[in-house]
Amino acid sequence: LVVTLWAGHPDVSTSPVEVSLSTPCGLLWSEVLSTPDPVTVGVELPKGLESVDATVTVGRTWRASTYGSPDERDLGVGVSMAFAGSLEGPEEQTHVLRWPPCPRPGD
Repeated sequence: LVVTLWAGHPDVSTSPVEVSLSTPCGLLWSEVLSTPDPVTVGVELPKGLESVDATVTVGRTWRASTYGSPDERDLGVGVSMAFAGSLEGPEEQTHVLRWPPCPRPGD
């Protein structure tokens, strides 16, 4: 799994944005973004995993209308996800992580 995240906040360089990626089994990744540059997280998934349930959390949002846009939505971070055959490829990953193990019922 390759997850790309970026903070489009106009003031990200003066007021960085905390972003995290978690699974039902725990926190996978967390970082403070201080530039609009994308961060790519490669996640090695366990064999046999049939679905992915992940949550992206952002420390603060922003509203484009504050900066002259007609867009009234509260915006967080941009997120792009793709499944790859391997974590090696043309796109170098900023971080490479393993999906956390989940305790089995009764453990």
